[in-house]
Amino acid sequence: MLCVLMFLLAVPAPLEPTLRDAELVVDAEIISINPRWARDGRHIVSEVEVEVRSSWRGAAPQRLTVLQRGGRVGDVEQRVSDEPLLVVRAHVVLALERCPGERFRARGAWRVVDGEVELAAQRRTLAAVRLEVQR
Repeated sequence: MLCVLMFLLAVPAPLEPTLRDAELVVDAEIISINPRWARDGRHIVSEVEVEVRSSWRGAAPQRLTVLQRGGRVGDVEQRVSDEPLLVVRAHVVLALERCPGERFRARGAWRVVDGEVELAAQRRTLAAVRLEVQR
């Protein structure tokens, strides 16, 4: 019984579907976030500038722009529950989808702290997650 329990604890959980199924996955740093009012004047959108450290799946430029719903303009802040919260200078792994005009949308974002990716189920080393994404 103890051997079975130890085996279960040692085997990493499968990658989150968003990360596993994304067309583009990058190891990156958030450079800047530029929120503005959308054309409708009711919603805030942010353009997030990202420096790509390495592309794990798909071809990515060295710098790219991620469009994100929500942000802060003046005293007004809007957050969208299914949008990842991105902050300047954060080291992240991003699962991206392409949008028109050489821009991207983040399907998911995971913080990297001390060389480990903070996944929902557990923390895993950056190298281990990269290897699994590239399978």
